[in-house]
Parts: sequence; C-alpha cells; structure tokens
Amino acid sequence: MDSDWEEPGERSWDTMRALDYLLSWADVDPGRIILSGLSLSGEVTADTAGLDPRLFMSIPAGYSPDQSVMLYNGSHPCWQWQHADIREYVDISDYFALNVPRPLLIETGKQDYTFSWRNPPFSSDKQVARRNLASYSAEATQFNLYLHYDQHHYHVGDINPTSATEQGVSVPDELEPLQPWDQTWQVSGSTHRIQPTLFAAIASAAMIPPPDFSLAVSPAAPTVTAAQSTSFLLTVTPAGGFNDSLSLSCTNLPPQAACVAVPANLQPDGVNPTTAQITISTTAPALSFFDPERPPTLIIPLFPNAQPILSILLAGLWLAAGAGFCRRRYVRVRPGLMLVGVCLLGMLWASCGGGGTTGKGSGKPGTPPGTYQVGVDVSSGTLHHDISVTLTVN
Repeated sequence: MDSDWEEPGERSWDTMRALDYLLSWADVDPGRIILSGLSLSGEVTADTAGLDPRLFMSIPAGYSPDQSVMLYNGSHPCWQWQHADIREYVDISDYFALNVPRPLLIETGKQDYTFSWRNPPFSSDKQVARRNLASYSAEATQFNLYLHYDQHHYHVGDINPTSATEQGVSVPDELEPLQPWDQTWQVSGSTHRIQPTLFAAIASAAMIPPPDFSLAVSPAAPTVTAAQSTSFLLTVTPAGGFNDSLSLSCTNLPPQAACVAVPANLQPDGVNPTTAQITISTTAPALSFFDPERPPTLIIPLFPNAQPILSILLAGLWLAAGAGFCRRRYVRVRPGLMLVGVCLLGMLWASCGGGGTTGKGSGKPGTPPGTYQVGVDVSSGTLHHDISVTLTVN
C-alpha cells in the first residue's frame, strides 16, 4: 500500500472483504451479522461499522475515546499512526453516529486508562456517548454504553470462574447533565444493570427469542375402552436454539390408569422438532365375593324374615348331629352330612343379616367411563410447559 492509505482505512477495507466472503455462505443470515473487537480491534469495529451498513450491530470494546482528549490527556499513541490530523475532519463519535439506526453498544471499563489519563478515565467515554445520544435521538433504545468495573478487558457480563466479580451488562445512571454547567455526570461511576449478559443484550437488540420450546399433540382427543390402552404423539419444537434435556410426565390421569412416555426424556438439537409417544393404559372392573373390610357373606338374597326359621332348623340339625343319626322314612343320615347341613344353614343365616352386614360383592372398580383432561408436563430446570389431551374412556 502507498502512503496515501490510512492504516484504519486499510483494516476497515480488509474487514469489509471478510464480510463479503461471509455473506457468500448459504447458512449465514445476512440480517444478523455483528462486529465486535477490543482495543485496536475496537477501533476497526468503530470505523467499519460506520462505513458498512451491511453490519446489523457493532460492539466496540475498549475504544470510544475523544481524540482531542487523547491528544492532551492520552497515554497511547495509536491514533497518531494516521498520517494527517484526522481531528480536523472527523472524530470517533462521528463514526458511531453513522450506525444510526442500527444497534450500537460501546463497552469500556471504569479503570481503563489506555486512551485517557483523566480521572476517572471513563469521563471522555461518557462525553462521546452523550454526543451519540443526540445522534440516535428517537432511536435511543438502540444505543448504550456498557460501563463495567474492570480495566482494558473484554467483558460479557457472565460468571468469572477465577474470582467473584460483577455480573450483567451495566450502563451509567447518567449520560448527560441534569442541569446547565453540571459536570458531575461525567465522573459518576453509578450504573444499573439492563441485561444479565452481553449475549442477552445482543438477543434483545436483534429481537431473537430466548431459548424455549413449544408443544403439540396428535390426536388431541384420543378414545379408549376400559382395560385397553391408547397412544398419542407429543411433538416438541425448539426455539432460540433450545437444546437442553427435557423430562416428560403425565398429570390428571383417570382413576386406575397409567401413563408411559417413550422416550421418557427428549434431547432437542436446537433446530428440529423431536417426538415422544405417550401411552395411557386403563383397567377393567375386577369383581370379588369377599370384602376385606367385613366378614364374608353370601351375595344370594333370601327372605328378609327367614332368620328365626333358619335358627330353629340350625338348632335341630345340631342336636341331630350330636345324636349321630336322623331318621326320616327309614332313611339313615350320616353324622357327616348333618354337619354339612349345619354349615350351609349357618352361612344362609349370616346372609340374611345374622352377620351384621349386607350381602353385596366388592372389588377394584377399574377406570370409570367419562371424559378427562389429561396433561403432559415437559420440563427442563425451571422452564416447563404443559399441554392437555381430551381422553374419553368408554
């Protein structure tokens, strides 16, 4: 390159050619390309984003100086690599202004003295940000200054694995004077958090939905006969790149019914729908002649007033059995048969009320016929959704 080229111009030209190549890829969304860099790369980010409108958003980090402040209060000569005094024509805030109305998030640290020796050093960054507030005007929600606690480092607002540090994307409480001649706003380091991470800030600017999923069932109204089973298909569609493991469970099942999901857990890939088969099994009534909660009784109804007569017969048969014989028309009845008769009369006596209970059968009732709203709960950590099917049991 000859001496007529400014070094920032060369780097911006290189970056735009890289953007040309990136846009040639079929799987790249041309409406969601973001440029970001720290320090010298932050300068290239500022220059390129101002010159190339194909970039959706820019995040220059560690570089938002006022060039006159750098000249008289600066500790870094990088800007003097330019051959001419660029301050006569343009300043960094002018490059930033060229981003309107595209999202712009400037990142700098409260202890970053790289481009300013002023105390505090971020006062010039706040001055630049104030000028850009005027540039964005009605689009002010698309611009902000991420003022973190650190020095000349790139931050994403996430957890620091080596030490307990401030989390989230924090912005100044004041970016302009509260009244004429007020200068306290420039040196105030008071901030408030607007997003949990830098990635959340990007998603908000791009209106990218947070990771989530939606549910669908087919058929939505299955029918089953008691003692049989029915199945339906659950479809989980991820959104926002959701790819966490999901557990499945059923709620509001009918009595004596069970639910099985195959598979019991789903693992979305963040893009494509995934499915599970839900099977609901029902049971039929199971009859029994004996109730475990009361003495055994016969279910054969007899005359309600037969108990006195049966009592007399029972007593007579008992006496005959004790004597060892009973004669009627020269037929001899063995004592064993007499004992059998005594037992039968005793059971009939109990069935007529002697046992103190009614003569009704018992057993498991099975799944009652009816219509039920059965729910399917799909969860991953604190995120969960549910969907229901209308189950008819015949």
